[in-house]
Amino acid sequence: MKEVRRILYLESVAESLPENDIVSQQRFRLFRITTVYSLFVYLAFLFQVIVVLPASSPVVKIISVLFISLFVNYFSLFIHKKQKLAYICLVLILFTLLHIMTYY
Repeated sequence: MKEVRRILYLESVAESLPENDIVSQQRFRLFRITTVYSLFVYLAFLFQVIVVLPASSPVVKIISVLFISLFVNYFSLFIHKKQKLAYICLVLILFTLLHIMTYY
């Protein structure tokens, strides 16, 4: 169970950050919290859109692709360890979702 938690929370990435670099640690915590809660929001919004619109709707496909990209962005940080790239991708993905929700 602890190993699953280590993988889900990317604890190996958090441990690789220097202890005296508080800004990097806080950025990573913010990234982790934002991503985990955003995944839940994406699922809720996707469920709402699927109930209202047909599954072949472009909005459903776009939200599904954004959900997958958010998921891949989060877990790919474990592999490539380029935090700045992951942070920028997170902001762009959430910004895109915000516009889709607004114009939808």
